[in-house]
Amino acid sequence: MSDDIRQQQFSLEAEQVVLGCLMQSQRPFADVEPLLGKGDVFYRQQHATIYRALLELRDRQEPTDPITLAAHLLGTGDLNKVGGATYLHECMALAPIDAQAGHFARKVAQFAALRFLEREGLRIARVAQTAHHEEADAILDQARSWLAELTVSTVNRTDALWQDAAARTLTDMGEIADAPDEPVGIPTGLHDVDEVLEGLRPGQLTLVAARPRVGKSVLLLNVAQHASFKLGKRVVFFSLEMSEPEVVTRMFSAGTSVPLTRIRLAKQLTDEDWTKLGRYVGDTDAAPLHIDPSPKAGLAHIRATTKRIAEEHGGVDLVLVDYLQLMPPANPRQSREQQVSELSRGLKLFAKEIGAPVIAACQLNRGPEQRADKKPQLGDLRESGSLEQDGDQVILLHREDADNPDSPKAGECDLIIAKNRHGRQDTITVAAQLHLSRFVSTAIV
Repeated sequence: MSDDIRQQQFSLEAEQVVLGCLMQSQRPFADVEPLLGKGDVFYRQQHATIYRALLELRDRQEPTDPITLAAHLLGTGDLNKVGGATYLHECMALAPIDAQAGHFARKVAQFAALRFLEREGLRIARVAQTAHHEEADAILDQARSWLAELTVSTVNRTDALWQDAAARTLTDMGEIADAPDEPVGIPTGLHDVDEVLEGLRPGQLTLVAARPRVGKSVLLLNVAQHASFKLGKRVVFFSLEMSEPEVVTRMFSAGTSVPLTRIRLAKQLTDEDWTKLGRYVGDTDAAPLHIDPSPKAGLAHIRATTKRIAEEHGGVDLVLVDYLQLMPPANPRQSREQQVSELSRGLKLFAKEIGAPVIAACQLNRGPEQRADKKPQLGDLRESGSLEQDGDQVILLHREDADNPDSPKAGECDLIIAKNRHGRQDTITVAAQLHLSRFVSTAIV
């Protein structure tokens, strides 16, 4: 871009005024620190050095006037680097007595965001120019991850005074007390599970873990169907393992009681089956369920897709990911344990960010196979102990007939609630009607 078109993405005056305001009084720190952070947003390095020195003086409860500041910078060997004591006085002189430090700090942060965007844009362009066409999906996901780091520090402050936090909490408690006698969060559709978990709560991460072919995907699909089709909640289902037709046919079977094998082999469907399917599609036609079958849905993709849906429809109520270990890592060079740790932590932070419950299926290691009873434990969470740490609830699935078809508990599945941050642990037995792609509470079978 030519110099006559390209605008300067910085304001030296705004940077100087902010520093001058902080030298006049310590009061503006409360307004500018959430915007300026540790000073990386300053265009001139000398301004970042001055700002950090001011923070050090403030933290030590010392004055921040130019004389004290100059003495501090002299002691650290930085005084000449920032322009000497004369430059400090110049910055202070530029700041009017009634200057709004927060206004100028916001300007500094906005310019920094534009520079970041320009830098990352060039970075993405360089990668794209040398990439093979088969790498396009991976590069798109990486680009989303880089841009997700862009945070213009113009957001509302995140802290809350006790008085305000207590008042809001009491209001929320009053609404819950006056509401019908239902779970606090979104019900899963399994009555006994909802009694223990009190529903799926906003901002929480629930992990559903099991060995292969036990029913992780089935449980997530059932929860998605119940929340969207019966409760009208806006649900986003990310399926990294199954294609769109596989997801839909399983939901068909669970919703119509037509065996999945007949649905897969459509020629075996009877006229009655077709009628059931047609009626079911008609009844659920307006359901706010979004299915994303991308096999390479990384954290950045999940975040971007969910936010887009939320913006288009005024929010998202529930997000499901099937399953975590299939998500591509942001940094392929890390160890697998580090990758899984970052993914689980990312999903937890994402749940808080969007204010909705997130459920992620997880693979267990071979630990259960080495025990006589084959029952899974929290320690079996595959590849990373951070899964146990990040999950607000952890539900382990165990079917005896998965290993022993002649088991007296054939047709049943134990949902072991091994971690429940806000309630008790328990084991709930449900009917495993896997030929219909569903679990059903034994009380209503």
